[in-house]
Amino acid sequence: MRSSWPTAVEEIIKRAARVNRNKAAGPVGRALMAVFMPLALPRMANSKSMRRTYDHHIDWEETASTSTART
Repeated sequence: MRSSWPTAVEEIIKRAARVNRNKAAGPVGRALMAVFMPLALPRMANSKSMRRTYDHHIDWEETASTSTART
């Protein structure tokens, strides 16, 4: 017999659905994002912290060695 109390998983699912429903942009928000994101993203991507992340290059042809491997 199943309990009438929701399980922890069911609570998490309900909470996630509620949060995601509140995040959805309406028609005005979507229009504003379409206009401003192309202007804002290049400026944000040029910040020092973003450059450190996205400018990192991995040489896939180079073999890993124990002296260069990080733990």
